[in-house]
Amino acid sequence: MKKNPFSLSFGKEPVSLINRNVQSYEIIDTFEDENPTYQVCMITGVRGSGKIG
Repeated sequence: MKKNPFSLSFGKEPVSLINRNVQSYEIIDTFEDENPTYQVCMITGVRGSGKIG
């Protein structure tokens, strides 16, 4: 049986999860700041890596 390449997990469970709370809060704070440090921000990563959250 062929695995679905469009599934979020690619058919595998991650060995460990990396906590990225500090980075997430930094990005959110920058977006909500009246005078943001950055004018443009691009978030990239492989499918299923948690870019939306």
